[in-house]
Formats: sequence, structure tokens, C-alpha cells
Amino acid sequence: MVVGGIVKAFKLISLASCTLLLIACGASNTNGLFTFNGSKATVPGPAFAVLTPSASTIVPGIENLTGTCDAGSTITASGEIEGTALSAACTAGTFSIPFRLTGNQGNKTITLKGTLPNGGITTKTHVLGMPEPSMRGLNLYTPCGNYAGQYYWMSTYDPTGQNKLKIAWDMDYYKARGLKLLRLNYTWEVIQPVLGQALTPWTMECTHYVLDQAAARGMKVIIDLHNYGRYAVNNNGGSGWGGSDEKIIGQPGVPRTAIAEIWTRLATEFNAHPALFAYDLMNEPHDMGDDTLWPDLAQRATTAIRAVDTVTPIMVSGDNWSSGDGWRMGPNENLNIIDPSNKIIYQAHIYFDAYGSGQYNQTYDTYGGTPNIGVDRARPFVEWLQAHNFKGFVGEFGVPEANNPAQPGGDVRWYATLDNFLHYLTANGVAATVWAGGYMWIEYGQPNSWYNISPLDAPSMPANPVDRGQMATLKKYPSHY
Repeated sequence: MVVGGIVKAFKLISLASCTLLLIACGASNTNGLFTFNGSKATVPGPAFAVLTPSASTIVPGIENLTGTCDAGSTITASGEIEGTALSAACTAGTFSIPFRLTGNQGNKTITLKGTLPNGGITTKTHVLGMPEPSMRGLNLYTPCGNYAGQYYWMSTYDPTGQNKLKIAWDMDYYKARGLKLLRLNYTWEVIQPVLGQALTPWTMECTHYVLDQAAARGMKVIIDLHNYGRYAVNNNGGSGWGGSDEKIIGQPGVPRTAIAEIWTRLATEFNAHPALFAYDLMNEPHDMGDDTLWPDLAQRATTAIRAVDTVTPIMVSGDNWSSGDGWRMGPNENLNIIDPSNKIIYQAHIYFDAYGSGQYNQTYDTYGGTPNIGVDRARPFVEWLQAHNFKGFVGEFGVPEANNPAQPGGDVRWYATLDNFLHYLTANGVAATVWAGGYMWIEYGQPNSWYNISPLDAPSMPANPVDRGQMATLKKYPSHY
């Protein structure tokens, strides 16, 4: 009787204490749920909340997903995002996950899962916005369109083809950092030493090589006539700068028809290439003498191109050095080039030093640098684009490298200015190419020019190049298209 009573009592205690004696009662743990004789009880998951970016925010580049969380938990993100580590342990009540959105323009849903060591799970969703496709890249210095280029390109001077390998190395380097749009700068006198005559064969051969290499890497190329609205008739057959007889297009010796003629030839040469992104009609026209001259020249060039190519976008720089800050204070306010294909992209250039000159030969404080001076200088141009429903492009921008004795204007604070500037452009759908990079900047004797973003050892094509200081910020805003 005593033994039987003990057994009976034990059974009653066990049944009454099932929630505590989980193993004795035959409970199991599956996905954070404990099962008791067929029923389930949820183990509480951790509490967490997203702080930044807030819901519905447009996220143009690499951001940190931050928030508060319960101690001991781990927060994991998934969905239309990518990053090197999309999971973070809760530290001091907070978490931070670097990420960027993927896919096309529109809303993106991120799934966030908080987990505890005991199996508790909390799942939430967070919706953010992806801006329209964004192109990011650089002005790439190649042999193709400058006076020294023939000495780098032609087999007479490079019989083993080392410069071809260096061009390909440059492309691999910048593509790996998300800079997939290449603006190639051409001196008009080099590619066409005599107005109205054939294009220089070696420059065309070089350009086709660059385009082919870009296509193989999924990169895009802009062909830029880098002549400031001018042409030097006496240019020594394209091998040297004429200088004294440089004339504004439209002056005697350089008729207005010349810009249409050169672009007819260039469009005929390159229009079918899959890597071609745009024709850039003229770099930084300025002091043209007549506010109606540059719009007329740009219209002539556009009309000429469209007789050959109705597909490729055409970039039209603003007058007055294409200043983004001063865009609405001069003739650019009324710039409106007619394109039957409706593929005009207007171009500004924006630097953050005094007068936006891009010299950076004084200190950050002397220039009155601020974290938002780049945004402030871009805003007139961006707001003009929005007012007219136009597409825009910033063809040149840049900051000097900090902590480089050879760059007196270098200051780490410029990197914050650059970050805010690129965030603003990307959020507003404006493409951009930084000034400037390419192994030739190193070999051509300007390794420490403020604008040089090429690794110092680029000419040796290293397997593990050392990035310049600006690159960490540039990489945050890669091309997505």
C-alpha cells in the first residue's frame, strides 16, 4: 500500500508539473516551439527595433542597418540585399549590419530575424526604397585620345603590348570597386588633326580596344570631346598643342559646322558597339562670347549624331565650365536641346574647393569646407533637372587624398563631404564619374596630383593593389544597372 501510494502521488505531481518537467513529460523543441502531448507553447523571441534607415527611406548605396535589441540575441537580415556579413550579435543593446539593396528600382522588403540561444525567434519585415538605376565610374586616362598617347599605344613604342595589359588591369581594378562607367577624354586635335578630314587611325584602334575590353567586363564607356568649346588649327599634326591659334568654335578657321562633322564621324565609327554608353559633346565650354553659341553648337552636334545613331544617349555640358553651383545663374537655365530620340543627358561638374575650381591647393578650413558643401553645390543643378524632368550627369567631381604630404589640400573631412554628395546624387538618380584614374597618371609624372585615385603601383599591375584614401567612400556607391 505504501509503495503504491508513492507511485500514485508521483504521477499526480508529474502531471501537475508538466510545464516544469519538460523532459519527463515527453516535450520536444522544434523551431522554438515546445510540444506537450500534441499542444505547442511558444518560447518568446527577442525584442528588437530598426532605427536606421527608417521605413520607406531611399537607400542609394552601402548603409548600416542599425537598431536596438535584447541582450544575447543575434539579428540576421535577408531579402533583396547583399553584404559581406548580414548577421550581427547584439552588443550593448544595439546591432549594426552593413548592406546595400539589390535589384531594380522600387520598394525592397528586408526580412529581419532575431534569435536567442534557447531557440526563441522574432521575425519582422522592413521596407526600403531602391533609387532608379545609377551609373558610377571615373574619368579613365588612356592612351587613346591625348598627345602622349601614341607613345604608349603604337607598337613602334610598345612592341610587347604592355600598355594593353595595363588598360585591362585598370578596368579590372575599377570594376571590382563598383566603378563601371568609364569617361574617356579625347583631345580633338589628336583624333582629327585637320578639320573635316579622317580620324587618326591609331586613336580609333585604341578606342575599339577599350570598348571591347569594357564589353567583356560588363562596363560602359562615354566618349568625351575634351576641348572646352575650342580647336587649335596649328596643332603639329595632332602631336603637339598649337596654343597661340586656338579658336572658339565659330571663329574664322573653325566653322560651326566642324562640331557636327566630327560627331558624324565618331558616331559612324562607334554607334554599334555594345559598350558605348553615351556621346559627350564637349567638355566644359566657357567664355564663348555669346550665350546662344553653345546651345547652337550642341544642337548641331545632336542633329548630326541622330542622322547616324538614334539610340545612344547624348550628353550636353553646361556653358560656364559646366558649373553645377552656378547652373541657374547664367545661360544654362534655358538650355534645352531638341532630340527626336529624347535621350539627352545634361552634364555638370562639381568640386568642393574655393570657386569650385578643383585645385585643392589650400586647406579644408581655408576653403570653408563643410560636410554638405558638395550637396549645396549640386542642388541647383539637380533641382533644375527635376523642374524640367531632365536626366543629369556629373562628369567630374573629386577630393584630395588625406594624410598625403604631397597633397596640401588633403583632409579626412573631405571624405564626409564626398559621402554626402554621392548619397545625394544617387538618391536623385544622377549618374557620376570621379576625376580621375588610370595607370597613365602614374607613368605620366603625376602620381600625387590631388585628383589621382589610381594606386601608386598601378603600372606594375599588382595582384593586391593598395587603394587610395578616397576609394573607401567611392566604393559605397557602386554602379547598379
